Amino acid sequence: MLSKLGLKAKINLAILIIMLVISSIFLIGNAGFTIISGMRAYVGAEGLWAKGQQSATYYLTQYIYTSDPTLYTAFQTSLEITLGDKQARLALEKKEIDDQAAYDGFLKGGNHKDDITIMIFLYKHFKNISYIEKSIEQWKIGDALIEELINYGDNVHQRIINNNLNKDAHITSLRVVDDLQTQLSLAEKTFSFHMAKASRWVTEVFFYVMLVIVLLGALICYLMMRVLARVVNELNESENRYRRITDNAQDVIFRIAIPSGEFEYISPASLSLFGYIPETLYKQRDIFPKIVHPDWREFFAEQWQNICKGEVPESYEYQILNKQGKARWVNQRNALVHGKFNNTIAIEGIVSDITPKKEWELEKLNFELELRQSHKMEAIGTLAGGIAHDFNNLLAVILGYAEMAQEWLKDDAKSSKHINEILIAGGRARDLVKQILAYSRKESGERSATNIEILLNETMKLLRSSIPKTITFECEIDNTCGNIYADSTQIQQVIINLCTNAYQAMPEKGGVIKVDLNSVQLNSYEINSLFKQNVTPGKYIKLTVTDSGMGIASEHIDRIFDPYFTNKAVGKGSGMGLSVVIGIVKSHDGMITVVSSPGNGATFSVYFPELNSELDLKNKNKTQYIAQHGTEHILVVDDEKHIVEITKLRLESLGYRVTACTDSREAFDLFKQQAESFDLIITDQTMPGITGKQLARKISLINNKIPIIMCSGYSYQSNTIETEANNIKTLLMKPVEKEELEKIVAQILQNAKVPFLSD
Repeated sequence: MLSKLGLKAKINLAILIIMLVISSIFLIGNAGFTIISGMRAYVGAEGLWAKGQQSATYYLTQYIYTSDPTLYTAFQTSLEITLGDKQARLALEKKEIDDQAAYDGFLKGGNHKDDITIMIFLYKHFKNISYIEKSIEQWKIGDALIEELINYGDNVHQRIINNNLNKDAHITSLRVVDDLQTQLSLAEKTFSFHMAKASRWVTEVFFYVMLVIVLLGALICYLMMRVLARVVNELNESENRYRRITDNAQDVIFRIAIPSGEFEYISPASLSLFGYIPETLYKQRDIFPKIVHPDWREFFAEQWQNICKGEVPESYEYQILNKQGKARWVNQRNALVHGKFNNTIAIEGIVSDITPKKEWELEKLNFELELRQSHKMEAIGTLAGGIAHDFNNLLAVILGYAEMAQEWLKDDAKSSKHINEILIAGGRARDLVKQILAYSRKESGERSATNIEILLNETMKLLRSSIPKTITFECEIDNTCGNIYADSTQIQQVIINLCTNAYQAMPEKGGVIKVDLNSVQLNSYEINSLFKQNVTPGKYIKLTVTDSGMGIASEHIDRIFDPYFTNKAVGKGSGMGLSVVIGIVKSHDGMITVVSSPGNGATFSVYFPELNSELDLKNKNKTQYIAQHGTEHILVVDDEKHIVEITKLRLESLGYRVTACTDSREAFDLFKQQAESFDLIITDQTMPGITGKQLARKISLINNKIPIIMCSGYSYQSNTIETEANNIKTLLMKPVEKEELEKIVAQILQNAKVPFLSD
């Protein structure tokens, strides 16, 4: 029957049978190895489980001896592995197996993530096998003992806390723990015993099955190889088959005579790559050098000279110009053909089109350059934050002393006026630092009702100091604009990116950047014609940025918001500014349009939905503040000597008793000695020795009722639970205004009740 099949059918059938045999051996072998691997994984997991429970019983025993709370924590931590395995087992025993919960449990149990899938598979499909079933039973016993150990540990912990663990109870507890340890060890050994027997049984069965399959497969492969050998001999006798392979190849296959340079053979793929059919290349011997790109003809001529000398590189790359005049990158692989007398008679090779690869490499290079630029910008942001932190401390000193000098010289009108100018300049510097901090922080702020008018004014001050004087700003702001629901930092980034993009459009001679802000009412028709997207008609805040720069070509205007697209010179733009803008605008349910043409500048219009409710903004309807006095005792801690002095003078002027420290360790020692005498702690966040957060934690362990105010020149990163646990009532950003400090201190002291907790 096999002899009736054609050559192609014989090859396909033989290859199919060989592949089936090899695949069968592989699949069966893989299944066996998978089962064995799963069992070994369970044995390994048992080792981790055993180590965890032994550590737990050890720490619990030591805890009973010493009553050290850290040992109890270690006891709980040691049980995480055993509890993770228990979680996995319970998930696998459910009627509807929870694979994810089982995976998470095994992962928590310290198992390698590559073993977990095998362990779940083994439990699902082989749990009813006698050896494994017995192992699972021991697993359940072990989990029950662990639960008993946990409950007993909790009971001992409560008795230690309440000082109810006397000498006899100590002995009893140690005996109970020792007994649990003995039972756990027995469960572990029994589990390992049954699992080891299962592994040996599977290994033995797997060996004999594989032996039979390999022998049978070898016989079948031998018969098929004989069939293939006959078929290959028949194929080698057919020149047409070789011709068909070369004719259908996508790469150009060639043979050129040496030294004449005539084509002895070239495959039909020459039409798609060079634009010439083989017959044209056969007739015109000198046409191929003309196909080479002018920039590479000298290189190609040099390579041909080497080929004629019998020296040829294995491969090289160059550019060609096809018949249509389009440049393509090619890779040429070479092999010299020698005659009877070992002389070089021809060169054979393959020419492959590698243009897509070269384009990808270029894109990759550009991406790496942009990525490095992005890292540079991130480093600059970090540096700006660090500088702002130190500058805030300096501003705190300048503004603090200026405020006190103004108060002391309030009867001297001339001096008071001069000092007021210092305060105004310092306030502007403080606002500038706030903008730098907002721009340099990586995290996004929370969204709230935001007055874009105030935000725009602040941002324009920041931009004015960073953009050259050759650029003129013209602002037209409608003061009746409402609020938008937004992250103010991100909206500020939109303004900065649009203005920076406008500035980069006219870097040489300068120009005008016009910024308009007004409220508009958009109906459905306007929305459909302007944006062609489904948004709600209504009132919108419209921000428009117009430049007098070079404009945008029509073929580029649809791509300007694409990441990494830029038509600026290298180093003049990252291609990310406008893509960040559109991302922020869309995330705020906004819209953006652009109108531009070459030589006529560009106008970007951003629309944000306007909030219906009004916002009670800062600096509007400001009420007169009346300072509140007090007599409480306040501990002030800051490593900056002048800040400590300023804070002390401010508070003492209101009647408070103030103890000031520039060393956080000294402050903590002082508090330990006189904890009952202090009513409030004001501390800096970043200090040598003990940080503000660490100091707050230490103080709270002594007196968990005393209120704490944290001050920072940059940012404070913590979570709500930690802040509440350390009794940190608020965070003040430096430089702290006198009025703000007085208000916060008075408010916190008014609400605080600080009983002293003795040991």
